[in-house]
Amino acid sequence: MRGDPYRGAIEAIAGLFNHMNENDVVAVLTFGDEVQTITDFTRPTQALFDILQRITPDAQKTHFYEAIQRAFILNKLRKTGLPTRRAILVITDGKDEGSGIRLDDLLNNEIKQRRIPIYSVGFSKLREEKFLDELKRISNLSGGTYVRSDAYSGFAEIYTKTSGDIQEQMYIHVRAPDDILVTDGQDEGRRGALPVGEKGIIIGRQGAEVTPNIVLTDPKISRPHCLLQAGEDWFSVKNQSNTRATFVNGIRINDKHVFKDDECVINIGDTTIRINLLKLN
Repeated sequence: MRGDPYRGAIEAIAGLFNHMNENDVVAVLTFGDEVQTITDFTRPTQALFDILQRITPDAQKTHFYEAIQRAFILNKLRKTGLPTRRAILVITDGKDEGSGIRLDDLLNNEIKQRRIPIYSVGFSKLREEKFLDELKRISNLSGGTYVRSDAYSGFAEIYTKTSGDIQEQMYIHVRAPDDILVTDGQDEGRRGALPVGEKGIIIGRQGAEVTPNIVLTDPKISRPHCLLQAGEDWFSVKNQSNTRATFVNGIRINDKHVFKDDECVINIGDTTIRINLLKLN
């Protein structure tokens, strides 16, 4: 991407920065003949925007799939002060050249395992539908969204909309006293409460010896599957299944993990569960 499309993308990124919340941080990567981390997670500033404007897009190849892998690595960081809710936003024509990574390997070994949503803006003046279809597949499988633009002049508007999509997914508020809401899967709409205390609640399928506090019917969920506990300003999740995974905000967890974010997203099986910490007390 060069010329006006590249400049349009930079202006759109500036608009995205302006729509970020006070506690949001951003890491920026570029991908061409190699993948470069322009900045680790930091608050978006004018200085960062100035750096982006000085980048010259002169690469001959686009290591797109490698960039997605690198973004996943960055998203695994658990530094103090970093939010646990994560998302990846990318603008590209979807074509990968030179990274040496197969699309199926990226989908099966990275995207399905990481559970971090990828929001993509697909742009191709050559109308290379194959690569745009692959980009859409990547976003849909990750739980993100795909938007296509045939004109660079629309980048800013699309980035603003995509930013809204991210905020809508990450900051859904559940009405009290329903602290827990199943938002996706065959049990969609089911609600429950997470009381403060050591006992906690179990989420899973009905079993002969175990009756979870919140019973789900998803066949890909264990019985029991995970244990939730809450304090006055925190809650914890512990995987209880020996054979199936539990993801919290895109991070796979096994032992007890404590979270202090206002909201979080739990993925078990084909089910998505949202918890609103603000309503726990």
